[in-house]
Amino acid sequence: MLSNTLRIKFINAKFAPDPYAAAPSPGLLILSALLTLASLLWVAVGWHRFVLLNEPPRLLPRIMPGRMLAYLGYSILISLLLLLILGPVLFLLAFSVNMASPPGRILLFLLSVGVTVIALRLGAGLPGAALGEHDPLARAWQATKNHLGVFVLLAFICILARHLMSYLVIQGLIAMPDSEPLTIGLIATVVDGLVAMISLSVLTTLQGYFVQGRSLG
Repeated sequence: MLSNTLRIKFINAKFAPDPYAAAPSPGLLILSALLTLASLLWVAVGWHRFVLLNEPPRLLPRIMPGRMLAYLGYSILISLLLLLILGPVLFLLAFSVNMASPPGRILLFLLSVGVTVIALRLGAGLPGAALGEHDPLARAWQATKNHLGVFVLLAFICILARHLMSYLVIQGLIAMPDSEPLTIGLIATVVDGLVAMISLSVLTTLQGYFVQGRSLG
């Protein structure tokens, strides 16, 4: 998430003053990570179904373990596909171009655009996993194949938004160097939640418009 910098500062603020303070146990960290992941899957599935199926609003979304596991599985599949694409390309670039030079930076930016385009096209299928559709990634890829220009533009917007958010987070940290750990943790949670809901809304819109053929109105 874009608020990782906040979390790093939170950890440093919490543990740096006392080098002998006991770190959290591995079991507690794993449990926290699993609960966070389950919460994200729960909200994602509930949000996609609420928007795309017009399910009645509830105070808390229904817990649907099957849909949540499918969503997780397809998310992991997308990550592995991107890694398979990105890994060899970065390996070749590292030995052929000085990545700190202007040409290297341009190549990295173009590579990030390409990877973001693929991620968006495949990610448009994730809401389909929440709905229980068969082979949602293939459906999304097929439905978006004739809209490359739109996804390149979206990729540019996503990259610029990510850099803008990172800049704002860094400026916020500079403005409050002595903030309490609890304050930093709360800000990190708010930023994470905002980024997550924007991401879910983008994927829901892509699924509805390109895969299901709905209007944007």
